[in-house]
Amino acid sequence: MLHAQTTVQDYSKTIKYQGLGNDSILAAFSERFVILDSLINSAITVEDELAGVPSFSTHRLDSLYDAKKSQESRAFKRKSGLELTGQAYQRLDNTLGFDEDNDQYSSYSTKIQAELGWNFFNSSFLQRKSELKLIGLTNRHEYLQQQKELSFPVWDETVDRIERKYDRLAVVVLQEQLRNAEVLGMAYQFVLEQDRTGNEKLLDVMNDRMRLEHALAQMGGLDQAEEQAVKGIIKNIHPVVIKVDSTQLFNLMYENNVDLQILRTSEEMLETRKRLTNYAHEMRLTPFVRVSHYLRSHLPSSTNVEVGARFTLPLYDDSSAKRKALQTQQVLTGLDRQHVSERILEKSRRIIRQIDRLNDAITAEHRHRVQLYRFIAIRKDAYLKSLNGYNHIARLEEYNEYLKSLERMIGLLRIRSLSILDLQKATGCTELTGIILTKEISE
Repeated sequence: MLHAQTTVQDYSKTIKYQGLGNDSILAAFSERFVILDSLINSAITVEDELAGVPSFSTHRLDSLYDAKKSQESRAFKRKSGLELTGQAYQRLDNTLGFDEDNDQYSSYSTKIQAELGWNFFNSSFLQRKSELKLIGLTNRHEYLQQQKELSFPVWDETVDRIERKYDRLAVVVLQEQLRNAEVLGMAYQFVLEQDRTGNEKLLDVMNDRMRLEHALAQMGGLDQAEEQAVKGIIKNIHPVVIKVDSTQLFNLMYENNVDLQILRTSEEMLETRKRLTNYAHEMRLTPFVRVSHYLRSHLPSSTNVEVGARFTLPLYDDSSAKRKALQTQQVLTGLDRQHVSERILEKSRRIIRQIDRLNDAITAEHRHRVQLYRFIAIRKDAYLKSLNGYNHIARLEEYNEYLKSLERMIGLLRIRSLSILDLQKATGCTELTGIILTKEISE
């Protein structure tokens, strides 16, 4: 027998229907009770494990930038400053000389000249240590930028992994709710057709069916292996309270956050460039040895060797203004780093507050689910012992409340896992061992 209670104006009545349609609905209720009892009593309790961020290998990137830095450093060190220049002259008229007397010794037909000079101020010996440091910093800056770009797919992959994890947990719960909604819809439709009175419950069930179908569609379905793995299995997640050691987290943030590392490296590069900006880099001083060889038509050839120095001294010095510009840029970069740091701290604190609120909600939902489980066990015993039958709709709705509690718990745990991932992404701390502390929830 099917009992359903509806409220019409200010009084209640119990409507009892019999017949083939009623028997079909009763059979559907009975089948649902057997399945739900089996699912709930055989539910597997699993620990809520935190989703770790998969580490992506930077070995290839490391080796490439190590090789690049080594090659650039080697190329710089080879910059010895030695310069070899040469020139050759062929006179069109070898009777012409350097003086009016046309001295035969000053006359030549061909002149070949070679000069070896050492341009010290254009060599690797000038501020060698600072130049090599700038090469290292430039490569590190490029490396960090590349590492940041490579990390984006890893974060996206982790989000997808978390979503799939909780989708697999939720799909059975949603499917069972949808099957319950179908049976409840049949029952409320039957009551409505027989009694011809308003039944707002039918509209609620229709809306709930739409919500469940939409939620299942959003999950995109499971592949065959996933479907087989979760078929007929409800997993009760054993939740824990999560506390974040913010002091330790923020200390590690300054070391691990890529944006802050990039800005710190930029500041070091500016400081190094500032040291390399000076008047000496504008000068040219080249000691040299020059060898000149003369070929003459009527006299033996001769060779001259000369030593000397060439120098260029700019009559201006703009290095001071350039250093001040670099200093200003350094200050601006420092301010930018400070603003980024404050923004990360504020975002991290906001996420931690959200995690605390989720902890409270998860604790309350866990206790509520435990109470529902005990309530259903007690009510089931009472229903089976009832001699006058019982309200099948009320019993199925009790099971539904338990399933909805499971659904809410999975949703809360999903949001908390994604919040922890956001915290890792914001701070750059992918390893949270010792930073995330867990605590059991008392019932």
